Amino acid sequence: MEREKASPSPWSCRALSSLLALLTASSALGQITPSGSEIQVAASATLQGAPAVAADLAGNTFVVVWQKQVSGGWDIAARQYTATAAGSLTPGPELLVNTQTVGCQQLPAVASDGAGKFVVVWTSDQDPGGGAGVYARRFSSAGAPLDAAEFRVNTTAAGNQTRPTVAMAPDGRFLVAWQSDSQAGGQGWDIAAQAYTSTGAPAGGEVLVNATTAGAQCSPRVAYLAGPVQGFAVVWESAGGIFLRRLTPSGATYDTTDQPVNTTSSGVQANPAIASDPSGNYVVAWENRDADSLTSRTLARRFQGVSPLNNMADLTVDASPGATDQHDPSLAADAISDWVVTWSSVGEDGSGAAVVAQQFDNRQVAKGSKVVLDNTLTAGDQTSPAVALSQGGSLLAAWQSLTPAGDGAVVEARAGALVGGSFFTLTPCRLLDTRNANGPLGGPVLASGAVRVFPVVALSGCGIPTTAKALSVNVTAVSATGGGFITVYPGDAPLPGTSTVSFSLSRPTIASDAHVTLSRDGAGTVAAYAAVAGAPGQVHLIIDVNGYYQ
Repeated sequence: MEREKASPSPWSCRALSSLLALLTASSALGQITPSGSEIQVAASATLQGAPAVAADLAGNTFVVVWQKQVSGGWDIAARQYTATAAGSLTPGPELLVNTQTVGCQQLPAVASDGAGKFVVVWTSDQDPGGGAGVYARRFSSAGAPLDAAEFRVNTTAAGNQTRPTVAMAPDGRFLVAWQSDSQAGGQGWDIAAQAYTSTGAPAGGEVLVNATTAGAQCSPRVAYLAGPVQGFAVVWESAGGIFLRRLTPSGATYDTTDQPVNTTSSGVQANPAIASDPSGNYVVAWENRDADSLTSRTLARRFQGVSPLNNMADLTVDASPGATDQHDPSLAADAISDWVVTWSSVGEDGSGAAVVAQQFDNRQVAKGSKVVLDNTLTAGDQTSPAVALSQGGSLLAAWQSLTPAGDGAVVEARAGALVGGSFFTLTPCRLLDTRNANGPLGGPVLASGAVRVFPVVALSGCGIPTTAKALSVNVTAVSATGGGFITVYPGDAPLPGTSTVSFSLSRPTIASDAHVTLSRDGAGTVAAYAAVAGAPGQVHLIIDVNGYYQ
């Protein structure tokens, strides 16, 4: 299988040690394992809520943001946490995000880039247009403000702009989306968006995301997509269903129409969440409520582009009998495309609603059982959960905990570790050799600048199971016609900016050991890209496997 050269991916610089830690973390455990007891995120306040969480791509640093009631209104606060090797969290100081301290700053969202810089967005009732507006402020990885003050995101001044959401690319570009009741061409509530460069400058102008303008478009969420087309995906609820549209990095709409997400037609679909992996595959979760809103379950579905992976239909995340009052789903995905969904569910902790988490693999198979995360403050309702995953497989969830009387609330958080994998050795076996006759695992020779995708799990006959996530291999470049390198990487991912084996005219045949992640779509493929100087610009590739992780 051949495809054109892709653009280098900013996800590419992940260290091998982080990959191995993720693949082997908690290998003896059968479900998500919380670390210690829950912690109170904020200093004492009468009312705190609406938490959001983000994780960087460089290590195990998280940032939690939330709204808190102060004299005369509401402020936005943030706190960074660093996960230790033992699984505990080291907190940073509480940060005041907003500089506008008059009125109400509420409904925050947060996203982080590959270096740990983060951006916080929120709604403020102090918009010059007279209604609610969307504001943002950027911070360094050390928590220092990169903007002297918050800046207004929305260009539309009339009406109300609210419920913002944000996603950030590893290189620092980001997109903010929100719902607006005064968009040009709209007929009520619509979804608007604004893209930004890595320096915080607007990339293009404010855009209307939804193509269908009849009725109300509400509750947007956004994720960065590394591929197949780099950009962002925005999901929202409309007319009882969940819809999606992809945008380019500059904010232009990529899909000509709104794309339906759910296949379930019974009841009402609402309150979506979205998360993506480094290949650009993404998962959407949402509430499925019956017509009378008496019962609600969490559903999910995974996609690549706008196509469901493996023709996946809607998946019921928790079908336990009696667990029919589920709300507020939140999602996170890791570097090998395992994903975690959290939600609030009545009847799980003996008192009101609890926060529950469940892990799935890239085949949509549950890993272990669901886990109740709240274990200290269980009285009253624990709601509005948010979750993030680090590159090393650490988890941090935060939520709002209401007092039984409903006269106070605090923001709680708890760390955890995902269900990990184990390494299995194989008798050394040849996966592919391009010196052989043309075929899926044979020739032709790799040509400089081209990418080939090899179905190694399905066709190699080396005993690699479909549950494998990564391979331990020996990669050999043979008979290179010039200096250069070969990069081997997941078969559904953008081209990374690293090499697996390098060669020269003086050493045209050379081998290197490597660990290669398989495609995150569950198809079990690897891709190979060759860069060879001069003409004819060719090199043969041999890959031998000696083990796998699952």
